[in-house]
This record gives sequence, structure tokens and C-alpha cells, in this order.
Amino acid sequence: MFRILKNVEAIRLDDFLIIADLHLGFEVELRKDGYYIPSQTWKMFEKILKCKGRAKKLIINGDLKHSIPFPSFKERKEIPEFLRKLAKEFEEVIILRGNHDSLIQELIPKTLRKKVKLKKSFLYSEFGIFHGHAWPRKTVFRRAKVGIIGHIHPVHEIVDGVFKKCWILANLERDELSRKLKTDVKMEKLLIMPCFNDYFFGSKCLISPLSKYISSSEILLLDLSKVT
Repeated sequence: MFRILKNVEAIRLDDFLIIADLHLGFEVELRKDGYYIPSQTWKMFEKILKCKGRAKKLIINGDLKHSIPFPSFKERKEIPEFLRKLAKEFEEVIILRGNHDSLIQELIPKTLRKKVKLKKSFLYSEFGIFHGHAWPRKTVFRRAKVGIIGHIHPVHEIVDGVFKKCWILANLERDELSRKLKTDVKMEKLLIMPCFNDYFFGSKCLISPLSKYISSSEILLLDLSKVT
């Protein structure tokens, strides 16, 4: 069963809960510019639990951490404990590496290595899940009908200067992709996830290697209403 959850940036796919772009530790970056906010790490943990439902496994579709390239002191302190808590709630935690996840392997406690797994992409049923900042392996395009990515942090401008997070369901130019990748591409649709972090909205620009292969798209707001 595949379901986009209402009013939260998450997907349920059978036993999986899928979220993207937590950017834990982003507060450190704000402090450099003189903005001080409390840590949001544990609020995001509680948010995950609220949308967990019956999910037994968690997929974090890229950008678990924020600092590039090296983890900040805050990330080194909080992320291992964050993962320990998640490992108590889920049978398996899969982290798909995003562009902000440099050296993320150093933050996974050794005692959790069998339960918390770091991958570049993940195939399940007809779905290929990857962060979207870079090309996944060609097998993902050959086997999956639907791609699920994060990275872009999509938003829709309701009126001038007023933005709301959204989901984008796009159709892909399979023939063009097949020529580009020199393989038989099965993927025909792409679902772009909104950012799970409440402080991050995003961009109207579709910055991804796949962007130029989108032929058409529709937009759903977080309440799942369709933008016309």
C-alpha cells in the first residue's frame, strides 16, 4: 500500500515510513548569522513518531545532517543519540545518502551498524527511492516505474511572497532518459518530496539531474489539495 500522508511530509509504503531532508544541526549555520533557535532534533524525532503509524521500517531519503563537509559538534553529539532512539522504534532504519551527508557514516554508532544501514538508493516493488542530487545506478531506472526523490524542497507560491510546501508528481520523458543513460528506462513518473524540517521551505526551482527530463507535472499541497 502506497499513501502520501495528509498534512505531514511523509509517505507510507507497506511497512516503510519515508521522509526526506531533516537537515539536523541546521541551527549551527543560523548561529553564524546571529540567529539563535533551540535545537529542533528532538521535535523532529517526535514528529516521526506521530506519523509512524504501523510502519516497522524507516527510510530517510537524504540529508539527515546539514553541515558540509564535516559534521558540526552539535551533529556529532545529537545524531548518534537520534539514531539510537530511532533504532528502538523501528526494526530497520535506512539512510539514503544525500548531498549534505558527507561523513555521515562516522555518526552511526558501531552497535547499530546492522540495524541502521547507509545506501545510495533503495528499490522496493515498483519504486526507486534516492535523494535526487545525483544520478543513482542505472538499475534503479531499469526496474522502477516510479522514482521518489527529495533534495529539491518544493514549494508553491499561493500569492506573491506566500509559499507553501508541496508534493510534485511529474511525468518523465522515458525515451530521452533512455538515450541519456544508454539503457532501457522503465521509470515513467517521479514523486518529489517536501522537506521534513519545519524550518525549511524550499525553492520553486527543480534543481536535479532529472529536472530536464520532466515533461509535465501536478502539484499537491500538504493537505493533498491539487493546485490548478
